[in-house]
Amino acid sequence: MSDYTVYMGDIVRSVLGSEYFLEDITGGWSEFSLVVTVADPDECSGCYGYAYDDNGDWYAATPKVRDIEDSVIAYREALKAEYEVGFKKILFQFNKKTRRVNVQFEFEDSGRWKITPSNLDEMIATLRPNLF
Repeated sequence: MSDYTVYMGDIVRSVLGSEYFLEDITGGWSEFSLVVTVADPDECSGCYGYAYDDNGDWYAATPKVRDIEDSVIAYREALKAEYEVGFKKILFQFNKKTRRVNVQFEFEDSGRWKITPSNLDEMIATLRPNLF
C-alpha cells in the first residue's frame, strides 16, 4: 500500500489557494469539508463544500474546480494505479488547527453526499469533519 499523504497535502494546498475560498467567513473557520465529483478520468465535473467555525456555525464554501482539479485527479489516478478502480466522488475533510485530514471515496453511488432541500441540515452535520 502506498503513502498518499503527498496527494492529500496537494489537495489541501490547492483548496486553500483557490481564489476567494474561505476568505469572506466572518470570525474565521476551523474545518472544511469538500465533495468533488469526477465525471471523466481526467475531469472534475463539480464540487461543493462547507466551512465550519469553532461555534458550530457553518458556511457554504466552494473552491473553483479549476483550482483543485489537478490535485484531485492526481490522487484518483494514483489510487487507480494501485487498486484498478477510480473513485466517482471524494469527500475531503480538513481541520486547520490540528492539521488532521479525513478522506472518503465513493466508487459506485454517484448520489452519495448529495444535498437536497429535504436533507440539507442532516448532510451539513454529516459532512462536518469533527477532526479535533
